[in-house]
Amino acid sequence: MVNPWPSGPPAVGRPVTNAVAPGAAELARALRLAITSGILLAYLVNFAFKGVTDNWRWMLGVAVIPGAALAVGMLTVPHTPRWLMDKGREDEARTVLERLRRGDPDANVDKEIEDINEANDRERSSTVRDLAKERL
Repeated sequence: MVNPWPSGPPAVGRPVTNAVAPGAAELARALRLAITSGILLAYLVNFAFKGVTDNWRWMLGVAVIPGAALAVGMLTVPHTPRWLMDKGREDEARTVLERLRRGDPDANVDKEIEDINEANDRERSSTVRDLAKERL
């Protein structure tokens, strides 16, 4: 029988990283680590409360702590440059992009602002009917 994949089976389930987004692989790695750590921590907390009466209440109550921390942390996250540009707040979008691209010598914030404007214009001009068009 001939091997259909001489160089190995196709990569299924691997995260696709964008060459334009610097640090995407590291971000995906950190996300997987955070999810796995959270599952382990939940298991350990539940194990610690196994002998307590009405333990389900304590388990549920302890789960509120990370959720509250996430809610507070989300207040400090800036809006995306694309959203800011869509709302006409170009100066704020430029500030966010400059902060995101700090340390990247190849960063061209003006070009990114221009690309975001073009993408927003294309998006505004598209309709639901465009989804049914054949693209070749």
